[in-house]
Amino acid sequence: MTKPAGSRILQTRLEMIGYSVVTASDGEEALSAFRLLTPDLIVLDVMMPKLDGYGVCQELRKQSDVPIIMLTALADVADRIKPIRNSQFAVRNFGRN
Repeated sequence: MTKPAGSRILQTRLEMIGYSVVTASDGEEALSAFRLLTPDLIVLDVMMPKLDGYGVCQELRKQSDVPIIMLTALADVADRIKPIRNSQFAVRNFGRN
């Protein structure tokens, strides 16, 4: 599966400033990667296949308090803001027209 342009851009930018980045193509893969690694920060897209970002975040919260940044292209504030403990939301402006 080809990574979306926004994911590639974010990965490239983070690596350019020295971060080690692991990507996942869907929510289930993200949870598997989390179990294998000990990340300092997780960046999730709300609209991931198989298990969306909200579902991944809820599963992660059962196991960890690792900081999570949720990215979304959703326009409606009600869709963007869900009460998920220790999470920040940012509206991305890449990958969608």
